[in-house]
Amino acid sequence: MNNNQPYMKAETKHSTGKVVRAVGVVIDVYFADAIPQKYSALKTTIQDHKVILEVQMHLGEGVVRTISMSSADGVQIGQEVIDTGAPI
Repeated sequence: MNNNQPYMKAETKHSTGKVVRAVGVVIDVYFADAIPQKYSALKTTIQDHKVILEVQMHLGEGVVRTISMSSADGVQIGQEVIDTGAPI
């Protein structure tokens, strides 16, 4: 190991999805590339407030069902959602 080289953290790319359905705090999100694991935390913004969603179920065809950890009033179809790659 060469001590002269600075430590470099591996860069991770987080998947981005889109809201396809929202009923109360239950929000379905479509991911075209990588589907988040069950119980992963997703993040989005609703009316300038950061909102965390937790993946509860894989519905198939790239769609996951999530539960919002706070009010989901104002969520819109097509809204961007980012997979954090970690649990809540």
